[in-house]
Amino acid sequence: MSLAWLWSILLVGATVLLAAAGTLLTRRWVSVEILKLNNEVAGFIYAVIGVVYAVLLGFAAITVWERYDRAQASVEQEANDLADLYRDAETFPGDVRTQLARQIRDYVQLAVEKEWPAMAGGKSSPEVWDAYTQLWRTYYQFSPGTDQEKTWYSQSLTKLNDMGDQRRMRARFR
Repeated sequence: MSLAWLWSILLVGATVLLAAAGTLLTRRWVSVEILKLNNEVAGFIYAVIGVVYAVLLGFAAITVWERYDRAQASVEQEANDLADLYRDAETFPGDVRTQLARQIRDYVQLAVEKEWPAMAGGKSSPEVWDAYTQLWRTYYQFSPGTDQEKTWYSQSLTKLNDMGDQRRMRARFR
């Protein structure tokens, strides 16, 4: 059991004990006649507390949903950028094309197999960061020769930067 679960159980238990003790002390010190006089007021107070709780719960649900949507959009954009990089690599010479295709496949495989499970635990995978860095190194080492290669190289660097942005956005939502 993690430390967070232990603290959660202690917090809930302490709150329940405090509420029960408050009820018992109130019953002991305040007479039934006085409690009857304040019964109507207490009903309205409970109604207000219920409404406030419902509104706060609604805001929390909306916030969680929005974060989920942003994380999903970020993952989809990262996948689109990777698909574009894979397709754009077809315009480069054979050895570079083969190396980029392999590195992109490795990155995707590591992201799915290593990083997503790590993100469920609130962590990031250093192996995936290494794969991302290696992909950059391949682009750094490539020097485009023709105008066509220069154009595709420029587009690929833009997509690689976008992919890195989406990766960092995804890491924020872990």
